[in-house]
Amino acid sequence: SMFRSDGKDLEGITNNKLYDTYMYNDRYKKDMFVVPILYETAKKIAKVQNEALKNGDSLIIYETYRPFEVQREVLDKFTNLISEDSEVNTLVNSKPWNTGWFISTRVSNHQRGIAIDSSIVKINKAHKSKVGEYNFISISNYTLYEMPSPIHELSSKSSLFSYPVSSTSKTSFKNATFSNTINDNAIKLYNYYINNGFYPLASEWWHYNDLDTLEKLEVKSNGNFYINDIMSSVPNKNSEN
Repeated sequence: SMFRSDGKDLEGITNNKLYDTYMYNDRYKKDMFVVPILYETAKKIAKVQNEALKNGDSLIIYETYRPFEVQREVLDKFTNLISEDSEVNTLVNSKPWNTGWFISTRVSNHQRGIAIDSSIVKINKAHKSKVGEYNFISISNYTLYEMPSPIHELSSKSSLFSYPVSSTSKTSFKNATFSNTINDNAIKLYNYYINNGFYPLASEWWHYNDLDTLEKLEVKSNGNFYINDIMSSVPNKNSEN
């Protein structure tokens, strides 16, 4: 966990493992970090990544699905820090922002499988790899771009826009102005996602939602579960499935 506020640790959260994400992937025959997300959203993320690769960049993904129990733990410790530290409280709860903009008090899109927290890196070294009959780019060395704040900085230091806009609207963000702390690298990330059908969260430069897939869901997840196994395997290109 990299959650902090004003650069200050959340007790029992920061630098701790909040849930298991490192598992053996039979498709790649090695242990890997698992970042689960709905399939339709995953296809969109692939488009974002392909656009980034054309510019010598790559996504670096920090979190997708987050168990609701974990989110509640983060919220509890975040609330404690806010109550104990006036500087943090000012950065979090000064208008137009409040606590709920930085960690949801309810079921969020992370639990629904249509949200992604990521940044971008400059690729220094990469090579082509193959799994089964499928080729992909394997990145072995990269440089992190400087962003307006560290990832998962829970305060107005991380805001994308200068004021809140509806996180459920597909249009309200179009007239929003970037915050005075936003930089060109965050705008580049923004464009990669907006160009490929994602929608931003005003308070976090790293968070993007797939509202189109959300609208199609007949049943929306409440996040009351942990993922403890993966079914990834090398696909058979001759299969009808």
